[in-house]
Amino acid sequence: MKQIRGRITVLLISAGVLAACVAPAGADLITVPNSNFDTSATGYVDTSNTNLGGGWMFTRYGTAGLAAGINAVSPVYSDFGDASGNKVFVRWKNGYSGTRWAAVTSPSLGEMITANSTYTLTVALGNRSDTPFPTGTNQIRLVANGTVIAYQAVSNALANQPASGTWANYTISFTTDDLGLITTSPGYGQTISTGVNVLGQDLKIVLYAEDKSSGGPHDIEFDSIRLDKIVTPIPEPATMALLGLGGVGALLRRRRR
Repeated sequence: MKQIRGRITVLLISAGVLAACVAPAGADLITVPNSNFDTSATGYVDTSNTNLGGGWMFTRYGTAGLAAGINAVSPVYSDFGDASGNKVFVRWKNGYSGTRWAAVTSPSLGEMITANSTYTLTVALGNRSDTPFPTGTNQIRLVANGTVIAYQAVSNALANQPASGTWANYTISFTTDDLGLITTSPGYGQTISTGVNVLGQDLKIVLYAEDKSSGGPHDIEFDSIRLDKIVTPIPEPATMALLGLGGVGALLRRRRR
């Protein structure tokens, strides 16, 4: 009985030391410049490599007739009501055909990806009631050193687009291990570079929009960008040393008896 009590005492002390010395989990909100797009109102911009405001860069690909901007009420067409102020919009104008896509890329966030961390991007997407949602695959992306490492796709084909005239929040998340390798498996409509080492790489956000139909206009809108980071608790070296000493003490106590 005394031996059992001694072992229980050692285990309890070890557990207490571990609880006291493990680095606490920290949830941080990473600053995203102009995250609500409230600092500027650009109207139509159809020139590629244009700063829409706060360092967000518009890049256009494909045939002409594609524009973007930041505005509370998109020009020409009436907007659906919302309380979030400005938003960034991408519009495919009328009279053009072929696949056309655009990217609106954040400036550097000043965040170098760390080990044992989970990054979660949340973006609100809007589906206007007076113009069709784009027919291609739209994505919210996390990019490390210029390479897409995780994205959530939103499209008619996936049947996960916002209802007409409404906003909906979409998220994409990835977790790194102690070596900086991505360990997350993708969910529905997601692509994640599982197993890729991203330790120390510069993180950016990309809002990607694509349309494959002819004619127009088609619209998609983005707002309320949020990026959260949670660091996973890991034992500190002192913790492991104390646990090791506890184990040695338990063995010596057992030998004496």
